[in-house]
Amino acid sequence: MYILDTNTLIYYFKGQGQVVQNFANVSPEEICISTIVLFELQVGIAKSTSPAKRTQQLQQLLKGRSHISQFKVSGKQIYGGK
Repeated sequence: MYILDTNTLIYYFKGQGQVVQNFANVSPEEICISTIVLFELQVGIAKSTSPAKRTQQLQQLLKGRSHISQFKVSGKQIYGGK
């Protein structure tokens, strides 16, 4: 499974690097996005010069190729050391 970060998805949306080609070789079941990354993308879209285009790209990705991983407080406490 691939858990994608915000920068990877920005590269995907902008067609930078080999991200689009790499996605084409991965089954949808193997792609995961955390709720934190989803939030970061939505904040970025709100500040974007092309919010309609970016919203459409994100919706298309979420509809067809990925799972959303919930970030739970217990995970935060474990990794934060509290």
